[in-house]
Amino acid sequence: MRQSLRSAAARCAPYAALAAVMLALHLQFTLGTGDDVMYSQTLLQSSLYDFSVWHYYTWSARTLVEAVMVIVESWPALVWRLLDPFVIALGALCGAQLLGLRGRPSSEWALCAAVLCYPWSDMSTAGWICTTLVFVWPLTAALASACALQKAARTGRAGLFAAALSCAGLLYAANMELLCGAYLICLAGFFAARIFSRERIPALFWAQTAVCAANLVWALTCPGTQMRYENQIASSFCDYGLLGFFQKLSVGIHAAAANTLFTAHIGAAVLFGILAVSVWAGTRRRLPRAASLAPAAFFAVFGFAAAPLSALVPQTMFFTHMSSAYGGPIRVETAGMWKSYVPLFAAAGLIAAACAMLCLALGLTRRTWQVLCALAAGAAAYAVMGFSPSVYDSGPRTGFFLGMALSAACAAVFDALPARTKARPAAAAILAAGAAYGVFALIGA
Repeated sequence: MRQSLRSAAARCAPYAALAAVMLALHLQFTLGTGDDVMYSQTLLQSSLYDFSVWHYYTWSARTLVEAVMVIVESWPALVWRLLDPFVIALGALCGAQLLGLRGRPSSEWALCAAVLCYPWSDMSTAGWICTTLVFVWPLTAALASACALQKAARTGRAGLFAAALSCAGLLYAANMELLCGAYLICLAGFFAARIFSRERIPALFWAQTAVCAANLVWALTCPGTQMRYENQIASSFCDYGLLGFFQKLSVGIHAAAANTLFTAHIGAAVLFGILAVSVWAGTRRRLPRAASLAPAAFFAVFGFAAAPLSALVPQTMFFTHMSSAYGGPIRVETAGMWKSYVPLFAAAGLIAAACAMLCLALGLTRRTWQVLCALAAGAAAYAVMGFSPSVYDSGPRTGFFLGMALSAACAAVFDALPARTKARPAAAAILAAGAAYGVFALIGA
């Protein structure tokens, strides 16, 4: 009995530690800011039904997500402070299950450390409670639903109750339209992998696809979405209607790159560092080793040291400006300038290098495909914001799904490192430093 309890405690230790750290941070977060002020009073002024109908016709199609949000907002703030760390830890647990890390303690600790590397202060930009309830809670529900699909693919059946529960969870999760699109990309990757390996497609796949499609139709036909779209053009992006398809795509890509690759994003920095360690551990050839350091060096210079570099070397100032979210998008007046395209090609180069190093680190395996699909889904959910006039108002919080995909990639690469070599301690040190930085950055947030 004692042995089984110790074993269970050891399996839960990484997630309990993650929840404990996040709880300590949540207890000192400053609440009552941004949209939290409005939503905390919603159920005092109207019923949940009236709010949901009004919101659907005037603002957003996130009917289920925002119904849960206003309910939690009406509770004492301490309830959210206690629940949110648990939800984050549960999401990490589901991620470990999907990546096949369960039962591999060092890799599970690595995943929890990678989650702490995410700049969680981004979740405070519209108010801690409402932002986490729109992004974090739906993602955990989606990951839990994906675990049910993984089980159905592995065993041939998920069970009627588990399948119904996963679809209900996904109905809630996919009500967040960015996550709906990201999950559909992951479902497409799952479908392609099953077809390539000539394996049967479980019935739960079709049920989950239908749930996502229904949410997508709900969002596209929402009258409030169109009203919000027009109001935001008038209030914050008056020239948005003049942009064409490729210009809007450019806006989204530049906003995503500016807030991930061309800034001090700890999650991306840790991934580039661990990838370099992995390449150095896997080969003694000088050229691949030198090439593996190039993305990390570029990120260090133009991500962390961009401002002092511009002051010391004014010639690089154009890149600092063009790689920012506001300065980067290619417009009519800048389309003929070669400098306009430098950040775009730099971002493409970094992404290509990261994908190549991921394939070297993980091999051509199913896990590699999982990680690449997650990164593609997160990046697409971020870049598609270019098709919304709120791309700048939303800020870096829309990169949450990409940030969690980066954390998953860090853990997968760590798990693939050879045991009993210097590579693992080096990667662990990088993860520990990133997690410590992320935690200390949240003190007083």
